[in-house]
Amino acid sequence: MTFRITPQLQAKLLMQQTTAHAAQIARLQQQVATGKRVNRPSDDPLATKLILSRQSMLGRYEAEQRTLNVARDRLNQANVELLSISDLLVEAKQIASMARTALDDQERESYARDIESMMTRLKDAANSEFDGEYLFSGDAVNSMPYPPGTDVRYAGSLARQTLSTGGRADLNVLYTGQQVFHSIQRGSSLVIGSTGVQTAAGTDAGIGAGSLIVRHVETTFAAGSGVSAGASSIGGDTILGPAGTHVLTINDTSGNGTAGTITLNGGDPVSFTNSDGDLRVVGPEGEVVYLNTTAITPGFNGTIDLAASGTMSLNGGATEVPIDFSALQTVVDSQGRTTFLDTTNIRRAGVDSIEYQGTSDMFSALAALRDDLLNTRGLSNSDWQDALTRRMNDIDRHHSIVLNIVGDQAQTLKTIEGLSDRLADLSLDAKSRIAEVAATDIASAATELQATQNLLQYGYAVTAQVFQTSILDYLA
Repeated sequence: MTFRITPQLQAKLLMQQTTAHAAQIARLQQQVATGKRVNRPSDDPLATKLILSRQSMLGRYEAEQRTLNVARDRLNQANVELLSISDLLVEAKQIASMARTALDDQERESYARDIESMMTRLKDAANSEFDGEYLFSGDAVNSMPYPPGTDVRYAGSLARQTLSTGGRADLNVLYTGQQVFHSIQRGSSLVIGSTGVQTAAGTDAGIGAGSLIVRHVETTFAAGSGVSAGASSIGGDTILGPAGTHVLTINDTSGNGTAGTITLNGGDPVSFTNSDGDLRVVGPEGEVVYLNTTAITPGFNGTIDLAASGTMSLNGGATEVPIDFSALQTVVDSQGRTTFLDTTNIRRAGVDSIEYQGTSDMFSALAALRDDLLNTRGLSNSDWQDALTRRMNDIDRHHSIVLNIVGDQAQTLKTIEGLSDRLADLSLDAKSRIAEVAATDIASAATELQATQNLLQYGYAVTAQVFQTSILDYLA
């Protein structure tokens, strides 16, 4: 069976060819104009898959790079703040050193005001922000680490800010305020005062400094003299110790108990009569006992031993521990922290200071320096000089910690720079691979475009020839 090619079919085939050539020319022109060989998935499905994969990787690299940039900027700002704190601590130590040779109280008060100002500056630095987020609040970046108020307590997170490094181990970035301002290097505890309390074996749990209240409870007397506790004894006696620690010497000068003298621990004699119900007697070290001599034994001359019980408290008297005059007693403060004390040599009531060396936070160290500049504890010059030395040691300790943190964060910055350089290399490689697949080979595209244009012109010529028919073609 013979098939006849009609003019209509010829025209249809020729139009399809010219349309295809025109479309190819348009595609090639777009590739040359845009520089992209693949402008839509249909241009090259396999290449499109590769391009999308590389673009996804590139997007991930760029996101990680932005994260690194933010972390780097935050670290740089944190180091700026830490270096300003370092300068502040150096200045505080210089003030403490100059105060040693201050000429009068006014000069020391001026130095104390300078320290007070530094405490405000320190708190401002501790609450510093970057891009609306706190630098020293750990991973709780929206929580102010040190809220307003006179009681400086850390309110941030104990967890450091971390940086996710794309499948690798997370990188610790910024230190918490707890680590920067509250670091502890515990040393020995120190008791300062006149009660006779001493530190004992054991590791204390106390922090910073505190006041130990040593209180008199009751005075008892050996039998024989008829002397007893006076009306003011409970609240007024300051003697403490087991029997025999303190001694009364009685001299009945009247011979019948109506008058005489009494001394405490060999101190100055105090005259008495048998009508004294609240006689105050002071010993050589300022210890005090109140006596009732109304029932004194007539003609008694000699000594009697005294025993005085008492209590200790580290929480302002809220709870008290009876003194047992042993080599090891424990006292607990309001936070439940234990202190070990030797009470063997307690001889008088009073308020002692306890310093837990190496445990004061940075704010407390400055506050303690301010208070010692004002000598709020009434220390002797020797004890005051020693206290200033300890305050300077505290400042040195915190200064060293700050510099160590600055150095550590500088190393972290170096690590971030290395990661950033690595991501830049990976991004460049991804872009190069995308270009290899997606970019137009201009020379090849130009050659193909010229060939396609030639085919289109040839198609047009053939089409014109086909349609140039006349009646003579059918009469032949």
